[in-house]
Amino acid sequence: MKFNYRFLFSPIFSGVLFIVFAMAMAVATFIENDFGAASAKQLVYGAKWFELVFLLMIVNLSGQVFTYKLYQKKKLTILLFHLAFIVMIIGAAITRFTGYEGLMHIREGNTSSTVTGDIKYMGVTIRNSDGSAAFKGSEKVEVTGVSLGNFYKEAKIDGEKYTVRYARFIPNAIETIADEPGNRPVASILVTSPVAREVINLRPGNVVDLPGMKIGFVDDPSLDISIGFINDTFLITSKMGMVGTDMASRTEETF
Repeated sequence: MKFNYRFLFSPIFSGVLFIVFAMAMAVATFIENDFGAASAKQLVYGAKWFELVFLLMIVNLSGQVFTYKLYQKKKLTILLFHLAFIVMIIGAAITRFTGYEGLMHIREGNTSSTVTGDIKYMGVTIRNSDGSAAFKGSEKVEVTGVSLGNFYKEAKIDGEKYTVRYARFIPNAIETIADEPGNRPVASILVTSPVAREVINLRPGNVVDLPGMKIGFVDDPSLDISIGFINDTFLITSKMGMVGTDMASRTEETF
């Protein structure tokens, strides 16, 4: 046991740890190049074994200070070298476990107090025929080019038990509308907000509950905006005033 402790605090073990650290960084570079930064973070930078390497570095360098009496005056330069690494690793640990990563969009001349975190969640919403939410659930997932993560939700609606899970991941997927004879019409709506924009495709009978309004491809006077399709023509009924803009001439018309 004594030999193990001496090896734990030995310069040889320091060299082994630094070699492992360098190899991990090199492997992470190739993973990032082939599968993206998220994959490199999941497999290397954010992995528990990578944290263990840093923990062993602190234990090793701290132990050497007392094992080899680096606090003596003639060894102060070596002590400074060890303390520098210890302080850097501790600082990195504080940032990692007490901070968070995200993006803050700030336009020129404006201020912002909103940060979009990099933690990804997958949400599921099951709606009734009237558009009201019968079930809502979300779960943290880490979907990358090398891992699908794990998403599993159970819901009980009207006495029936449902299971929701995903089977595959399609990166940069975009929902498109194919024009085929005999198919049902689809209304494509672009919804914008101060922080994002989203395209919503509505099929006959669909109702979507947006912040502040309900839109549906159904004849329902209770909706804020109701879309109909008669004689190959879309009809829109709204409880609110509407403004139409001709993108070519930039002219506006109020309805």
